[in-house]
Amino acid sequence: MTASQRHASRPPDSPATQATLGSLLADETRIRILRALYAVQSEETDCDGLPFSTLRRRADVTDSGRFNYHLNQLSGELVTKRDGRYVLTPTGQRLVRALDGSDDQPEDGVAGS
Repeated sequence: MTASQRHASRPPDSPATQATLGSLLADETRIRILRALYAVQSEETDCDGLPFSTLRRRADVTDSGRFNYHLNQLSGELVTKRDGRYVLTPTGQRLVRALDGSDDQPEDGVAGS
C-alpha cells in the first residue's frame, strides 16, 4: 500500500492525513510530477492524462526507476492511472492549486469548464 492509498482511508483533517501529505510533498520529484499533470490537465479541456514516458519528461526526471518509485507513492488519492495514462484526481488538483496559491480555480481544475 502506498502512502497515498493509506491517506485515502483517513479523514482529510486528521493529523495522520496531514502527516502523510506532508511526507508525500517532502520530495521535489513528487511535486514536479503533480505540477506536470496539473499543467497538462489545465491546458487541455479533454485531457486523458499522460503516458509514463511523457510525464517523466515533463517532470524533468531522467532516472526511470526513481521516477516510477515517486509516481507510485502518489498513486491512489492524488494520481490515478486510466488506460495506461496518468491523471490527477480531484484531490490532487486541489492540492496543486493550494501549493501554488491558486485555490480559487474551478473545482475540476480544467480550464474552460
